[in-house]
Order: sequence, then structure tokens, then C-alpha cells
Amino acid sequence: MATLLIVRHADAGDRDAWIGDDALRPLSARGRRQADVLAERLSELLVGGGADVPLAPVIRSSPAVRCRTTVEPLATRLGVTFVVEPKLFEGAAVGPLLESISALSEDEVWSSHGDLIPALLHRLSEGGVDLGPDPRCRKGSVWVLKVTNGRVETAQGHEPPA
Repeated sequence: MATLLIVRHADAGDRDAWIGDDALRPLSARGRRQADVLAERLSELLVGGGADVPLAPVIRSSPAVRCRTTVEPLATRLGVTFVVEPKLFEGAAVGPLLESISALSEDEVWSSHGDLIPALLHRLSEGGVDLGPDPRCRKGSVWVLKVTNGRVETAQGHEPPA
């Protein structure tokens, strides 16, 4: 069984107030605090088999600055580097992500956007995965998927840090 943690980037302020390339929009001060708290929470979720030290997952991030800086504290905490993954960028197609999930063999963390994650969750739901009564995806929220033999067995959403 593999665990996939899907993280919507932390708070990055108002898109309309940002001047310039939206891919370069940074986290707000609130978002940086959320990223630090997420690093602690996610490392706790990744503790496997009662180990004292979290497992070192593969961490993948959208190329957007706000997504990368959301997972940087986690990567630092775990002593790993993260991979910039264009398939996680805003506006990308869901199909390739579903294929990546079906091939998942080790724990991973994905940092992505508020359009792509809900679309992915919707497709999983259509395939019979129970998302619970309130499958929201707010900034800084995390979805924990348990994947066995390429199939999502469970999906549980976690609210973002304050």
C-alpha cells in the first residue's frame, strides 16, 4: 500500500491583486505559516509502522512558486528534494494524474492547485471512491489517499491550518 498526500498550495493572497506572471505569485505571510504547519502535520501522516522518523516520500510540485514553497518546509524537514512536475500545474489534464496514481508504488506528496485537485477528486468519486460528505479543497488542505495495486482504496480530506 502506498500513501499519496495531495496538498493544495497554501494561501497566496489575491490572484487579481498580483501583477505579472501568476506562476510566480508567492505565498502570503499566512501561507508561509501554513506551509510550516503543514510540514509538521504531513511528516506525522507519513510516519509508517510506528517509526520515530517519517518516511522519505517522493515530493512532487507544480512549477508554480506558491506550490513549491508550500512543500519546501516539508522537504527540508525530511531531508529530501522535491521534483517539479508539470502534470500538477494549473489547468493540466486529470488523465495523466490518474495514470500516475495507478502506477504508484511508494509514498508521495503532490502540491497542486484549486482547479486540478477538485477535478481529480471528482474523477475518483465517479470511479467509486468515497470522498465523504464534504469534499472541499481549500488552500492548504490535504487529501490522504491510500492506494493498493493501483487502486485508490480510501480518500480522506484534512482541513488547512489556520
